[in-house]
Amino acid sequence: MGKRAIALSGMVAALAATSGVAVTLNAHGASARVTTATSVAAPVPPLHATVGEFRFSSDNFKINSEKRTEVVMPQITIHAGASSGWHTHPGPGFVIVTSGTLALYQVIDNRCVKSMYGPGQGFVETPGVVHIARNEGASGDVTAVATFLGIAPGTTAYKFLVPAPAACPGIK
Repeated sequence: MGKRAIALSGMVAALAATSGVAVTLNAHGASARVTTATSVAAPVPPLHATVGEFRFSSDNFKINSEKRTEVVMPQITIHAGASSGWHTHPGPGFVIVTSGTLALYQVIDNRCVKSMYGPGQGFVETPGVVHIARNEGASGDVTAVATFLGIAPGTTAYKFLVPAPAACPGIK
């Protein structure tokens, strides 16, 4: 293999390593096949920013924060048959389902309440309410985007896992 072929092979291997593609080279340096890597991509870190005190009021909507808070915006993916795990949030969360059907179980007044949301539908998660989001489908992902307020500044800790509540037996 010549110097150009070695250099080109090195560049192809470096590109493949950073793009999630596996490349196989034959003894002459030519590409014999290109396949998609089988490893699962790492979750995308949530967007976040610290905002100062704010107050907003209109005829039908009011929101305020009396201290600095982190705003955290994760992209959420739940695979078929999987769930978010039982959890709570320290502040309110605004969730929009972008694909699939999300089953949301919440413990409200010590009762298990189930709601279903499809693409383009959304809901508000109340701080401190124990809940779980599930993909009860046999195939395909549920995806959603969310915005969480009231997060400790400098962190992205928008979700706290909790034990499964007695009010929703068998839901996990």
